[in-house]
Amino acid sequence: MTSSGAHILVVGETDAADGAETALLRHAGFDGLVRLPAPAAADDVTRLCRSCAPLVVLLIARTAEDVAGLADAVLRAGLSQPPAMLAILQKGRMEARIQVLEAGVAEVLVRPVERAELVIRVGTLVRSQQALATARGRTAELERLLQDRSAKLEEAVEVLRTAERRFADQLAASRAESRGKSELMASAAHELRTPLHAIIGFSDLIRTEAYGALGDSRYVEY
Repeated sequence: MTSSGAHILVVGETDAADGAETALLRHAGFDGLVRLPAPAAADDVTRLCRSCAPLVVLLIARTAEDVAGLADAVLRAGLSQPPAMLAILQKGRMEARIQVLEAGVAEVLVRPVERAELVIRVGTLVRSQQALATARGRTAELERLLQDRSAKLEEAVEVLRTAERRFADQLAASRAESRGKSELMASAAHELRTPLHAIIGFSDLIRTEAYGALGDSRYVEY
């Protein structure tokens, strides 16, 4: 069961060299194993989590209280993708298991632990974390694409708004110019209407010889 590139942090093994759990996982084909032997200080756990960003943390402790303290140190690392935690207790009743689960640990095993079960549980958590990381990456990419398209859409909308404002200004100017021409024509028509009426009236007088034959002084007076 090879999990290339998987980062697994093993905390609390008592052996100076690779402990039983580390040796088992390494033999099962897990890569990226990091150890923090007992006694593991909470600050060291937090620092190591921040430096190696593990996908899975295996917490080995005697009591549920010890596991809860280590789990809290893992969470204090504040990783963008918190690691999945699996705990191995020296002994543990149901109350102890519940306390560990309430501390944010995903799986709880009690010694003696079957080798195959440990490998399967760790492998399941690693694959789940890898799938979650892939999904988060795809989500981030989709969000980036959405932001890019939203920005381009905003730019297009702004171009349309600018064109709309320009068209409105041109339309208003055209209407003002047309209104000015209409007013000018109306004024000119009014100014021409009065003398034209007089000319037409005088022409009718001459045509109908209203004052008699052309040459009558009254035509001059008119």
